[in-house]
Amino acid sequence: MERTGLPVKISLKTHINQDGVYEDFELIVFGHYYLKGDSHYLKYEEVTDSGSIHSLVKISENRVMISRRGAVNMRLVLIPGYEMTGTFQTEQGTFVLSTETKAIEFTKLSNGQVGHLQLKYQLFMEHIDVGLYQLDFTFKEAKQ
Repeated sequence: MERTGLPVKISLKTHINQDGVYEDFELIVFGHYYLKGDSHYLKYEEVTDSGSIHSLVKISENRVMISRRGAVNMRLVLIPGYEMTGTFQTEQGTFVLSTETKAIEFTKLSNGQVGHLQLKYQLFMEHIDVGLYQLDFTFKEAKQ
């Protein structure tokens, strides 16, 4: 798979638990999936009222990095059992994020099968608990 990657349809379901108050979101976009070295990548673009956001998800063994650039700039590293710090930048300023990763489950995309990435982590912004997040990425080859 070359760096431009395989065109894929990505479904991202986000479930947030903030002190017993639940929120669910779903995003469906087209992007690319590729393999470089031992890492798998999902690359896609979101269009929001504030502008576009280019997202890159790097999946390695027991480690996921999420990078977002554009209307929002964010970088998170998730490693099960570890507290990791990152940043979140908007027009209002830059904020320190930290995560406590509970679980990472990954099934790679292969031979027309569906790929899946599930992330579960506690998110803190400026040391304040903002909730338990569960992200479910499902991706499959997009037929042209």
